[in-house]
Amino acid sequence: MSILNQIDRAILASPGPLPDIEFSFVVKDIPDEEHAHHTVWALTRQTDDQETWLMPDFGYWSWPLDLVGAYEQIRMEIHQNRKDWRDKVPKALWRGALKTNKIRASMFEATRGKKWADVEEVRWKNRLQIAGSSAPFAMPMVDHCAYQFLIHTEGLSYSGRGKYLFNCGSVVITHKSKWIEPHHNVMVKSGPTQNVVEVERDFSDLEEKMEELLQDPERARKIAINGESRFRNRYLTPAAQSCYWRRLISTWAGVSFRPHPWEIVDGKWRLRGIPFETFAQVQR
Repeated sequence: MSILNQIDRAILASPGPLPDIEFSFVVKDIPDEEHAHHTVWALTRQTDDQETWLMPDFGYWSWPLDLVGAYEQIRMEIHQNRKDWRDKVPKALWRGALKTNKIRASMFEATRGKKWADVEEVRWKNRLQIAGSSAPFAMPMVDHCAYQFLIHTEGLSYSGRGKYLFNCGSVVITHKSKWIEPHHNVMVKSGPTQNVVEVERDFSDLEEKMEELLQDPERARKIAINGESRFRNRYLTPAAQSCYWRRLISTWAGVSFRPHPWEIVDGKWRLRGIPFETFAQVQR
């Protein structure tokens, strides 16, 4: 429903008409094997996958968790609780489940006992509830922004937290990616416009990169400023996401067939399928 609401918003806000299209999309972290070698829209793809078309994930509308919430709500709360760079905690923060993949375990080992790290495991009782023993370590997404450095790791495939971290005005540290999202191509990993810090997949150089950043706070602050400018203020805004959806629809129309949205039933023209407004009402 979050994906469909995003598409609806993008269409309603379009400055002009969009072409009629038909497409299939997958909302699992990893598309089902049955979709292999079929062109679908998905939340992520591997770097060498040329068949999957990337779409924004559901979190750009809302993530129904107490620690997260509606995307625009999170952005407003981050703005209201904004801290100056010098007032942020000069540590690298991470919270999450370790069993998701080996990369997170490597990150945990690389940060264990380090004075520059604030890394804790959060265990989940089920899909929506945190286990009681992990409650003291759990943090709302907005509270992540109180730290100068935020570690981002992949999940089962991609991890949806990245877009929230890039809204913080902090330095986002991420490992070399196997799974990519739509915003990955605007990441700048070096030079005067650098907006993210990249480390090896096993985090073997994390300590070295952190020491460099801590010893050169002005460079770290500049990376954070660049990240906020490119991501929070431009590519990760709700308006930019709607623009991405419209570009996706138009580009898809350029390589796909044009469907007929109307059909004749009992001698009368009738719209095929169910209008989104009706479908959304039924889902309630």
